[in-house]
Amino acid sequence: ENKAYHTGLQESLGLSPSKDGKWTEEQTKSLCEMYDDFKAKWKYCSYAKRFPLTFTTGKAFSERVDEYMRPKLRKGVPSLFRDLKSLYGDKEKVKTIEETVNSYYENP
Repeated sequence: ENKAYHTGLQESLGLSPSKDGKWTEEQTKSLCEMYDDFKAKWKYCSYAKRFPLTFTTGKAFSERVDEYMRPKLRKGVPSLFRDLKSLYGDKEKVKTIEETVNSYYENP
């Protein structure tokens, strides 16, 4: 759960974003594999579920945001949308989050 640890790990593996804050497709693939492995090993590691939302897009983002939000909504975690607020800078991610939440409402 230590962000500094994960940042250092990414730097040591050459998986840090470029100066514009973006990851390459190859880095994204490697990071997804690494954090999927973390999720499998450490079931309750929230960072392994949350961090990939920052660099994934499209269908991968949609699947991961659903996997991240659904249990938190069931538990009634009040800070969920505050946690996701950092993703609101990307209009596509906002649209995906909105569609995901609307799908919960339409198909409980």
